[in-house]
Parts: sequence; C-alpha cells; structure tokens
Amino acid sequence: MVTGALGVVLSGAMTAVLGLWLALAAVLLGARAAGGLGGRRALALAGITILVTAGTATMRASTIERFAEFVGLRERVADTGVESYAHRTLLAYIGGRIWLDRPVTGVGWQASSEEWAYGPFLPDARARFPGEPDQAFPSPEHPWGIQLLYLQVAADLGIAGIVLLLGLAVAGVTAAVRGLRSSPVPLAGLGWLCVVAGVWTGIGLVAGLPLAALTWIALGLVTVRD
Repeated sequence: MVTGALGVVLSGAMTAVLGLWLALAAVLLGARAAGGLGGRRALALAGITILVTAGTATMRASTIERFAEFVGLRERVADTGVESYAHRTLLAYIGGRIWLDRPVTGVGWQASSEEWAYGPFLPDARARFPGEPDQAFPSPEHPWGIQLLYLQVAADLGIAGIVLLLGLAVAGVTAAVRGLRSSPVPLAGLGWLCVVAGVWTGIGLVAGLPLAALTWIALGLVTVRD
C-alpha cells in the first residue's frame, strides 16, 4: 500500500488517480459480492485513495492551474509552452475529427500519427485552440499521436477496433466476477485492470510500454482460480 501510493504520488499521474478511484469502487463492490469487506479496511482503502489524490494533485498543481486557464476557469496570467492537459485535449480533438471522418474503418493501425491523416484537421484545430503554441500541434517533426488509447483505437481501427477493445474489457471484468468467490486473486486483477484503464486515458499505443505488460498481467490474474 505504502509503496504503491508513493509511486502514484511521485509520478504525478492524475490518470492513475482516475484509475485508482475506479479500482476502489471495483474492489469494494467485488469484496461485497464475495462475502464482504470489513468497515475498517474499507475506510482505510478510501482514506489512502483520498490521500493519494491530494498528494498527486499537489505534485501537478501548476499543470492543473494552467489547464484551468486553458478551459477558462481562471484568467491566464502568462504565456506558457506546451502544457500536458491542454496538449492532450488538443490531440483528442484531432483524434476525434479523424475518427468522425472515417468512423467505420479508421485510418489504419498507427496511421493517426501520420501527416496525411491529421493534416486536413489542423486548420480547424488551430482555430479552436488559438492560444496553443505551434509545437503543440502535430507535424512531421512532432508526430505526437493522439495519446489516448480509446480514441486512438477508434481513429485507427474504427468500429471494429472499438468492439474488440470493449470485448477485451468485458471479458476481463466477467472473468474477475466469476472468480471472486474461489480466490482473492481475481479481485486484485480487477483492481489492476481499473488502474490501467485510467492510465490509458493519458497515453497511446506504444510498443514495449511497461503499462502494456501490467495490462496483460492484470488480465492473467482475473483468470486465477484456487
């Protein structure tokens, strides 16, 4: 618990915090279905999640402030470079436009990071996000990609990719639920799946990521039976 909590806080990944809240809900519901979880343990899990959220938000305070300026919740006090959350919002907009242009087939595996795919939507993106610096927009020198797994799957692979990804998620959750009463391991796997589901909202499909390994390990754990 301690090392995991510190790892999330020091990483400053709010996407991991999102996944952690999903995991908390899944573990509490799963434990209840499997026979219940003591009140003290449930409160301890909730308390740790709150502390991790506060710690991670503190680590990312300046980035959160810049994003608040980006969405108009506070006045912009200074021009900045490429800011994480604003940048991902811009890339998500372009990814959404790519998918809407070819919703059935998508543009092809990993093609959303290629200029021919995103180029037609750059003028609209620049008009929609006029305050973003030039280097924030994708280009041959900066093939940023979409940096959001779910939207990248839609843009690259279309409806078929969405169906396959949803099928994988449903299979993992179903396997975990079926194994709850026979072993505690599937519950841990379900929690890991929720965490990685959150983290994938901030990163695209890149070969060799440790996150990909963690995803498949989690899918393996939900299948464990005594």
